[in-house]
Amino acid sequence: MMTGKPQYELIADELRAKYRDAPPGTALPSGPELVVRYGASRTTIARARDVLMREGWLAAETGRGTFVLGPDGQPGVRALKAEQVYHNLRDQIRNLEHGKTLLPMAWLAGTYEVSEATMRRVLNRLRDDGYLTHVDRRWKVWNPKT
Repeated sequence: MMTGKPQYELIADELRAKYRDAPPGTALPSGPELVVRYGASRTTIARARDVLMREGWLAAETGRGTFVLGPDGQPGVRALKAEQVYHNLRDQIRNLEHGKTLLPMAWLAGTYEVSEATMRRVLNRLRDDGYLTHVDRRWKVWNPKT
């Protein structure tokens, strides 16, 4: 049956339903296993996982795999921490002048005691929400009203 949704969204929907009640920390199958299971390209599988990571369902850990953060859409500890970091940084950014360069991502990650991958997701979300811009490999405040 045709739904009009892109394949990566259909795969994300199926993974979300399959792992909805999984305990936090449950590992998803590897990328190559998902490619075979869904008959999709690596890019399509990566896009499906990215959707779920942006929603706070999954977290990828380099060299370890991709893991469920929490059941029923309730974020795990890492997702809650990322949400707290997002709100804290957003509030600080609102008080900074337009164009100000943020400290390096590694420093921010260490300060907030999150992984660089989590900090990258937080910074990307702040960019997507209009608070930051990424220019010349540096994060800058985007607040043209100041």
